[in-house]
Amino acid sequence: MFWPLSRRTLLLSSAAVALAPQATASGVPVRPVPIEAVRLKPSLYLDAVRSNLAYLHGLEPDRLLHNFRVHAGLAPKGEVYGGWESDTIAGHTLGHYLSACALMHAQTGDEECKRRVAYIVDELAACQAPDGYVAGFTRKRGETVEDGKLLFAELVQGDIRVLPFDLNGCWVPLYNFHKTFAGLFDAERFCGNARARNVALGLAGFIDGVFSKLDDAQVQKILDCEHGGLNESFAELHARTGDARWRALSERLYHRKVLVPLAEQRDELQDLHANTQIPKLIGLARLYEVSGEGRHAAAARFFWETVTRDHSYVIGGHGDREYFQPSRTISKYVTEQTCESCNSYNMLKLTRHLYQWRPDAAYFDYYERAHVNHILAQHDPNTSMFTYMMPLMTGSRREFSTPQNDFWCCMGTGMESHSKHGDSIWWESGDTLFVNLFVPSIVRWRGSTLDLDTSYPLSENVTISVGGRARRFALALRLPGWCENPRLSVNGKPATISRSRGYAVVERTWKRGDTVALTLPMALRTEPTPDDPRMVAQLKGPVVMAKVAEEASLVPFFQQYDRAAEVYFKTCTPEELAAAEREKADARALDARALDIARLGDEADEAAHGLASKISYAVVYRGRKGRDARTGGFFEFTMKSGTDPLVLNAAYSGDDKRRLFHILVDGEPVATQALEAESRGGFIERNYPIPEPLTRGKTTLRIRFAPEPGHSAGPVFGCRLLRV
Repeated sequence: MFWPLSRRTLLLSSAAVALAPQATASGVPVRPVPIEAVRLKPSLYLDAVRSNLAYLHGLEPDRLLHNFRVHAGLAPKGEVYGGWESDTIAGHTLGHYLSACALMHAQTGDEECKRRVAYIVDELAACQAPDGYVAGFTRKRGETVEDGKLLFAELVQGDIRVLPFDLNGCWVPLYNFHKTFAGLFDAERFCGNARARNVALGLAGFIDGVFSKLDDAQVQKILDCEHGGLNESFAELHARTGDARWRALSERLYHRKVLVPLAEQRDELQDLHANTQIPKLIGLARLYEVSGEGRHAAAARFFWETVTRDHSYVIGGHGDREYFQPSRTISKYVTEQTCESCNSYNMLKLTRHLYQWRPDAAYFDYYERAHVNHILAQHDPNTSMFTYMMPLMTGSRREFSTPQNDFWCCMGTGMESHSKHGDSIWWESGDTLFVNLFVPSIVRWRGSTLDLDTSYPLSENVTISVGGRARRFALALRLPGWCENPRLSVNGKPATISRSRGYAVVERTWKRGDTVALTLPMALRTEPTPDDPRMVAQLKGPVVMAKVAEEASLVPFFQQYDRAAEVYFKTCTPEELAAAEREKADARALDARALDIARLGDEADEAAHGLASKISYAVVYRGRKGRDARTGGFFEFTMKSGTDPLVLNAAYSGDDKRRLFHILVDGEPVATQALEAESRGGFIERNYPIPEPLTRGKTTLRIRFAPEPGHSAGPVFGCRLLRV
């Protein structure tokens, strides 16, 4: 998936096409043209922005502020929203929403979004405690839900209870802070809201006060809980204020367990929660930019190269069930749980940092792939809703959010993504203007106006018209790595092309009416997975193509919002087909032996078996339904019994690990099961003999799965009660 940066060739032309400059060699940085100077033209990108704008207008800030006001001792002005906003992660959406509104104002000039930004910042200031604390999250103590602030007093006393997504009973509170900081920074940057920085400084002071009372071992323990890019927040605050206090805190929030291997160029990502890690690397990238510490840049680059080359699917996304799978095993993990949308949102942010350090078009080959095939795909412009996962398994469909009862992380990042489609099209370095994305738009740049017109990525022709006063500058057009024979003309005259670093650079004195035409021929091509050349996807230009039942020919995957699609195509050997048939026959034989079968995760079957549960969720993986229970929970159900010796047969994913749980029959323990990824890429079955005294004289048995504290049970993908 990753294209080595050295493979590019420089572009020359007889029509004043010159060498692409090393933008940083002269000390002139490359940076995006401010989004305020870019306006999108009618296109699928503008459709997404307008749809998202309508959704942002439909949300009520007072409902997102509900918990903030309650915890500040103020009367709420609106009822809390549902979904995650009614759980202990409440408040995370407000930070995303604040960023989305600020970006939307910058992208479109929408004054209502700017008004909402000002209102939210004022409300946060009103909710902020004298010590700087302001938050909307809660925490659970047993069955009691209370103000999340209470956990920080415990931390400074050394009472630190950590799970990957839970800190002292609260769902990722430091992650939540990171979203608040990001929203405040965007309010200042894009709306000129000076009060936002004051709120951020107050909150930063509270957090610094907590960490100043902890030793390094305690800090590292806390960082084992997902904390977003909190290191980025303090690096950014240092950049804005010049206060070394915030840089020092950013450096202290260095999660050694994850970041040291990356700094040492070691891929130890397997089985890590993917989106937990990316913001840490974005934080290191920002810290490098304010500190010059080379190891931070090295870690960020190595991570990006490793993920894009060894862990990414054809759409540019990565992760299965939110986690990194083993390196270069994509073909074994084409499931309905691929590619969390937040991952690609964050990878695009990281890509922007790396590009600014070394402006090579290969970075935007990746950016474009993920932007078109994942970011556009995760938002349905017809409904304004967002997906969490982007399923790539044949026959799977996208599941979209509801307007008011989900508020997943991917809804928050989705609100942002579709507020800023113009932020990475045009870049500048000295007197060079780069075109990195072919998105219909108009940019006003240093007295010139450039109008980019195209139907790309669904067509191959791009035209740029120049307006404004006459002036000399270089226009650098990205040549996508997939395009073998691009054609370029200036004012209708063909230019001979050769490549280097991925750009055609036309330097001249431009005047009103000048045009540049770029043609990027799009031939259908195949791309294998990194680990299996027999499993391929098909692309046309930057667009991943898919097969759907309703169409005779391939169609763009990203536009299949409500249709099942096939993206990967595999050629199987006769031996593989025979093995699959034997597996099905074995399953049918077990079913025939069963006194009863509990199809967990199937609503009707669970009801028929009298399912009862707590902190338990139905799941679907690789087309099979199942059920899990999280720490503190359980699930149980009734199965028919008999007089013969019996065995409980249960199915699990062979990839699950760090799971420890107990199996009880009528309240009596019969087994303890640990799962440690014993058979990757498939399912496993385990048998548990049931002692004869537990079945004597009974016609039914009550089966219970209960996790060991701090662990999860299952998921269990069905149970059979078998005669021995």
